[in-house]
Amino acid sequence: MDGIPGVNKAAAATFIAELGVDMSVFKSAKHLASWAGVSPGNYESEIEHELFMLLHSLCQLYNKS
Repeated sequence: MDGIPGVNKAAAATFIAELGVDMSVFKSAKHLASWAGVSPGNYESEIEHELFMLLHSLCQLYNKS
C-alpha cells in the first residue's frame, strides 16, 4: 500500500483491519466499493469518489500480489 498516494501506515492498518488481506472474496473493485458503502451514484460527493478510487486502487494492488 506504500505505492498509493495519501495512504500512510495508519490508514493501511485500518484498511487491513476492516477488509482483511484476502481480496478474492470481492468479485471486483466495484463489489468492494459497494461493500464499503462508497459506490459511485447520482448524488456522489467528491469524498465518496476519492474513497471509491482508493478502494479501487487497493483492490488492484491486492490482485497483483
